[in-house]
Formats: sequence, C-alpha cells, structure tokens
Amino acid sequence: MCYRVYLWREVTSTVPEVVQQVQAVNAPAALQAVMRAQHVLYADYAWVVPDNEDLPCYEGHQVRCPSARPAGQ
Repeated sequence: MCYRVYLWREVTSTVPEVVQQVQAVNAPAALQAVMRAQHVLYADYAWVVPDNEDLPCYEGHQVRCPSARPAGQ
C-alpha cells in the first residue's frame, strides 16, 4: 500500500517539514519508515494518508522513532 506521510516537527509549524510517499503494510509502518529515512527522532504531529480512499487517514501526536539515527551518524 502506498502512503503519503506529513510530519510537523514542532507544534508551531504552519507547514509540514517532511512530506514523503512510501510503500508500507500499514499507516504506522509508513510513519516509522519515513521517520527513519528522514532521521526524525520526534515530531509533534504526523498525518498519514493512504492512496486507497476507502482506508482512513492516520494521525499521531508526539510521535517517536527510537530507531531513527540523527543525520550524519
């Protein structure tokens, strides 16, 4: 399944800092994959939109990805 993931790193952001499309088995897996790929350890808000309009969007507040490595490491 294809998902578009939007990440807001800070609650005060007016636009998402990260927007990426990814293939994953479900929305939480898509979120984690994008956070790892973009080296995002924490985001205040995440919105994950599936290509299949029959499936619901996924929202996450204060999301974490412990397996993400900071950029340059």
